[in-house]
Amino acid sequence: MILIFLFFFSASVQGQLYSNPHTYRVRYTVTIVNIDSRMDRLEVYLPIPSEWPSQRNVTIERIEPTPYSINEDPAYGNRMAHFPLHNVPKHSSHNFTIQYTFTFYETHFQVDPAKVGDYNRSAPEYIRYTTQRPARDVESDDPVIQAAAGEIVGGETNPCLKAKRIYNWIVANIEYEYPSPWGAKETYLKRRGDCGMYTALFCAMCI
Repeated sequence: MILIFLFFFSASVQGQLYSNPHTYRVRYTVTIVNIDSRMDRLEVYLPIPSEWPSQRNVTIERIEPTPYSINEDPAYGNRMAHFPLHNVPKHSSHNFTIQYTFTFYETHFQVDPAKVGDYNRSAPEYIRYTTQRPARDVESDDPVIQAAAGEIVGGETNPCLKAKRIYNWIVANIEYEYPSPWGAKETYLKRRGDCGMYTALFCAMCI
């Protein structure tokens, strides 16, 4: 089993730097079309962008139509605009739009692989992600994924460098395709997938 969780290591992170900021204006619209159905009730939820260290100055310019409510996740502060619709007419179309600006920064980490420590096998996160069934679309227990990860990692023993080899392989060999309604295994076999499948494959190969 190849197990790589960088956030569990006692690695020495020498610095974190945010650079090269770019400001963007984004407008995304969801269109709901009732082709020919009886639709007594429809609940629409749109995520509202939030800030974190590499995404700053988030300004919501407009939300249309005015949402019935804006709900916030108490654990992480993520927000969703809620639009309930009732008795939606047949052959009708409904648009929901959020427009916002934000500033995005490149993020740089410097990790010294020589200072990467051993796993804390008693940590709750370690136990959670190594003893439970793999998440949907992250088939880390599949023999095809395990064999591929072993071949990519080769004789490397440093966990940080193992992860780097897997990351570099995925960047060099997987072609971006959206949408890609499949999991990590199919992403590996098809050699293509969207951003979520890049992440799923990386996670699956690192376990």
